[in-house]
This record gives sequence, structure tokens and C-alpha cells, in this order.
Amino acid sequence: MTGRLLRLVAAETRPDDVAVVLSRAFPDRAVTSVSDLEEALSTLESTAVDGVVVGHAEPGLDAVAAIERIRDRCPSLPIVVFPTEGSERLASDALGVGATDYVRRADGHETLVERLERALESTSTRLDGDCYEILDALDDAIAVYDPADGSVVDVTERKRRLQRLRSFRQAVEQAGHSIYITDPDGTIQYVNPAFEDVSGYSAAEAIGETPRLLKSGVHDRAFYAELWGTILEGGVWENQIVNRHKSGAEYVVNQTIAPITDEDGEIVNFVAVNADITRQKRRESQLRRLHEAVGEWLEATSREQVAIQTTTHLEELLDIELNGVFLYDETSEWLRPAALSDPAVDLFETVPRFSPGDGIAWRVFERGEAAIYDDVREAPDVYDAETPIRSEIVLPIGDHGVLLVGSETTAAFDETDVMLVRIVASSLEATFDRIGRERELERQKERFEEFASVVSHDLRNPLTVAMGELERARETGDEESFAAVVQAHERMATIIDDLLWLAREGREIDDPRPVSLADVAATAWENVDPQGASLELACDRRVLADPGRLQQLFENLFRNSVEHGSTTPDSHTRRNAVEHGSSSTSTQQPTAETTAADELTVRVGVTDDGFYVADTGVGIPESERERVLETGYSTADGTGLGLSIVTTIVDSHGWELEITDSEEGGARFEIASEFVDGR
Repeated sequence: MTGRLLRLVAAETRPDDVAVVLSRAFPDRAVTSVSDLEEALSTLESTAVDGVVVGHAEPGLDAVAAIERIRDRCPSLPIVVFPTEGSERLASDALGVGATDYVRRADGHETLVERLERALESTSTRLDGDCYEILDALDDAIAVYDPADGSVVDVTERKRRLQRLRSFRQAVEQAGHSIYITDPDGTIQYVNPAFEDVSGYSAAEAIGETPRLLKSGVHDRAFYAELWGTILEGGVWENQIVNRHKSGAEYVVNQTIAPITDEDGEIVNFVAVNADITRQKRRESQLRRLHEAVGEWLEATSREQVAIQTTTHLEELLDIELNGVFLYDETSEWLRPAALSDPAVDLFETVPRFSPGDGIAWRVFERGEAAIYDDVREAPDVYDAETPIRSEIVLPIGDHGVLLVGSETTAAFDETDVMLVRIVASSLEATFDRIGRERELERQKERFEEFASVVSHDLRNPLTVAMGELERARETGDEESFAAVVQAHERMATIIDDLLWLAREGREIDDPRPVSLADVAATAWENVDPQGASLELACDRRVLADPGRLQQLFENLFRNSVEHGSTTPDSHTRRNAVEHGSSSTSTQQPTAETTAADELTVRVGVTDDGFYVADTGVGIPESERERVLETGYSTADGTGLGLSIVTTIVDSHGWELEITDSEEGGARFEIASEFVDGR
């Protein structure tokens, strides 16, 4: 076949033997060398040209600009770039605008001849530039008449194929997957831009090499033997493969390699499509490790312990360095930092805590709705407008608090990050709920044990007395014995009432409301047998409380003062006897003189942060003040549940109780609460 090759070089390019090499390699084709682009374009318009070799030399000849001009006229003409001095950028740009191939000067003339020959073989029929342009513009079937030999060539299918090839090239160039094409022996002939981004190697560095350029050393010989065995037999190979980036870092791809055959079924190329799944594999690994880490939370017994583990896991497993768990404190009504990662502690001079209405954290906690920001400084309710945190995710942890994660860069978190952090927050809520249930079960267990103790001991004693006195009454008919039986049964009824109250009322206050201390205390006094004692009220204040339980609190404190606070010798003897373990009980009755002189007074008053109940009795020794609050403990003839009930009511309101001495030396019960009357 006769034809022509066109060689475009810069005018100032030094003489070389490229033209001679091409003439020898293609003796049936004339080689024309020109140094002007316009002259080259004119030649293409007037002469049938099989292929073009384009040089590059700054500033005389811009190969990229030349290829663009040539492609406008000849969309499928083979063009091989052979620059005097090449670069990675030039190779990428030249291939990007339609060069068929790029050969480095260092690869030599033999490689140039080989690549040009391959390019020419891929196009068996040549039409001049004007014909290509006309063919591109027509949609109908086309036949070309050759007046030399009278033959007619139908080029309709060729036109369609060229259109498909152009579409394919555009798709490959714009594809998000890394794609490279090799010849049958594995030499890379083409790479798309995504390959450069994923591998770190430029087109100029990769073309002419083999895929061994990316070998990581992770896979053994059998792996590659199976790969080559599959594709050389004409099959498609699909598997995950670990490659090595130019920087040395490993990355993972889903790789598909398929053979490309000619019309005779012979393999002429291989195309490899690589979907980068490095991030996906990393996330899968993180999820596995996170699942294992959450298992550690099952052994935790406190929210604080879980919070500390969480910050560590977020930092070490998910690479989220800035994070913290803030838990709601019912006493202070703050969201306080239960745990912060070390980088977060280092970043902030003062760790914030959020009170009602403070910033995004409180809003998320109050509404139970997540807040996600690419730049938190733009949020209208940001806690600190100058915060070093830019990206932020704030997630609710039920009624326990919030989880905060952040970054010092904007738009740092993607959908996968958000999903993983949501999983952590959900697991945290479930864990905190579990700890809460276990604590409540433990409290119930303790309460049941207290009940069992009272039932087995305190109820057995009066029952034994009642049975003995009843037997004696049957024998003697003594009225006093019958009275003792009645008294024993009344004591058992009181114990049962107290037990039922503790069991039914529990520790939660659902609907507190403002109530008057003075009114509730006066009502409670009416339900207590004062036994000669008097009540003084100096408590014209209102507190937020459950009225019924507050009245129960006053009744039990009043009974405690009346039963235990009397200053008569008999009462004093009974208290000391029980305090020191003696079971003897004096039956001495107070005289009129001692009763008049030592009449008991109970006073209800207010303090700066609450109220108190005090009496003028004998008081409670400091060593006994913790024990008197225990269930079943009594220093007289009571049930041993009265002050336990008081403690339960105080706890249920979120108040605090302290036992001290009154001004007269008696007992004083101080209760820290909050007033709601604005004074």
C-alpha cells in the first residue's frame, strides 16, 4: 500500500534522523516534514495522509494546540506525539485533546516506529480530512466512488464506528474509575485522568510501563497466574487487588480486566477498569472494630466509664480526634463534660458546659434532633462565634445528654462519617438506658431486702408479743393484756402502712407544683399525736413539690421529734438504751413537774437555700446521724421506716438532707430545695 506520513516539527528543531528512520521503517509511504502548522493543515486538505508525527518545542511548536487544529479536520487520523523535550503535563494534555499515542524521546526510535505502526494498523482505510468532516455531518448511508478503479466503498458503518469510538473515548476520559489499556504483553498504552489521580503516576510515567508499576507485594504468584490465565484465554477477570500508590501508600480496587479482540478474534489489547474501594474497605474495618469496641461497654457499670471509652474509640477507631460526651446533671441542670478526647482537651483552654438555652448542644438535647454543620461558625446559635471548631456534628443521646464531634477544617465529614457517629450515639443511648435499668433494679433489690428485713424482724416482734399477751389474757382475763394485744396490732398496721407507701410511691416525682410550706406543715401536724408538744411555723415560703409527699415528709419528721425528742428522763433512757444495744425499756411515766418544765417544741423555718424542721429535744448524736436514715433503725418504739421515708421523699424531689443540732440542742433536719415565690 502506498501512502504518506506527515511529520510536523518546529523550524528551529535541530536536524535529526527521525525522517530517515520513518522512511526506512515505512518504505511504501512517503515521509513529508513541515515546520509550520498552517502548512501541515494545507497538506492534510490536499493530500491523503495515513498518519502524523507531531513534535513539540517551546516556543516554536505547541503540540497540544497543533493536535486540536488537526482533530478539527481529521477526527480519526492517527497522531503520535514525539517531543524533543517531553513532560508529564504534555503527555496528559496531548492525550486529553485526542493524540493517539505519546512516545518519550528516551524510549527511542524503535518505540516510535512500533507505536506508529500499531496506530496505522488500527485504521485500515484512509479518507482525507474533507471527507471525514463531511461524513461526520451526514446521518444517511454513504458510499464513496473511486474513479481510479471504479470501485464503490460503503463507509456508513465506518462512520458509525468512528462516532462510537469518539463517544467511548470521551466516556473513558471522564470516567470516575481508573482505566488503563495494555497491549497483549501487558505494556500500558493508555491511562485516563482518573488513573493519574488514583495511582499518583502521570500518563507519561505509566505509558510504556507494565501494571507491575502498581504492585504492592500483598498478592502471591498464584494470584497473578490466575489473572493472566483467565484473560489470555479470552475470559474476564474480576477480583479485589491491593495496589501501591506512587507515594508508597496501599489502596484497594475492584478490578475488571477484559480482552479486546480484532475482527479475527485475536487479542490485541487488554482494558482494566479499577473502582477504588479503599475508603469502603477502611469503613468496613472501622465498623468491625467499632462493633468489638461496643462490646466493652457491656461490662461498664457507670455512664462516666462508658463516656471515657467512647471518646477513646472515636479517636482511635474512627480517626475523629475532636470529640466529647456531655451528660445532663439533674441537680445543676447542666450538660457537663463527662469525657473529652485528649486533642479536644488540648484545643480548648476552658472546657464548656451548657446550661438551658446555651448554644447548639442544649437545643439538640432539648429537641432530640441532630445538628450537622460544614461550618459551625455560620450557625445562628453557635456557643462561641470564634470557636476553633469548623465542622461539627451534635447528636442527642436520649435524655442522657449529647455527643459532639468536630474538626478544625470545614466540610470535614461525609455521609459515612455521619452514619458511623449516629451508630455510636445510638449505642451510647442503649448502654446508658441499660445502666439506668440495672441501677434501678439494684435499688429495688435493696428496697426489697429492706422490706424483707422489716417483715422478718420488726413484724415478728409485735406479733410474738400479741400472741403471748393473748394467751395470758385467755388464762387471766386481764384487760391490760388485751390492750397490749391491740397495741401490738396497731404497731404492725403502722409498719405495713409505711412499707406500702415506700413500695407504691417510689422515687419519681411526675408533676411538682408550687406549694406553701406553712400550709402543708400545719395540715401534717393535725395528723400527728403531739403528746403535749407544740408547733411553731416560721416558713411563709413556697417550694416546687408534690403536696402529698411533702406532707408525708413533715408527718414523719414531726412523729420522729415527738417520739424521740422528748426531754423526759424516761424518753432519754429509752433512746440511750436502743443506741447502745440494750433491749430493756423503762415504763416510768413522766411527772407533771418534768412534763411542764420540758415541754417539746417543734419548729419549721427557712434557710437561704431551703427549709428545716427542728425540735428542743435531746438531739441525735453525730455518730448516729447516718444510721438513723437507714431502713429499720429506731431508737424508740417506732417502725424504723419514718426517716427512711423522709430520705426517699427528699431524693425524689432532687433535694438534699442534712442532720445537725438545733439551737436548743435538739435535732434539726435541714433540706436544701429551691423557692419559687421570687423572694
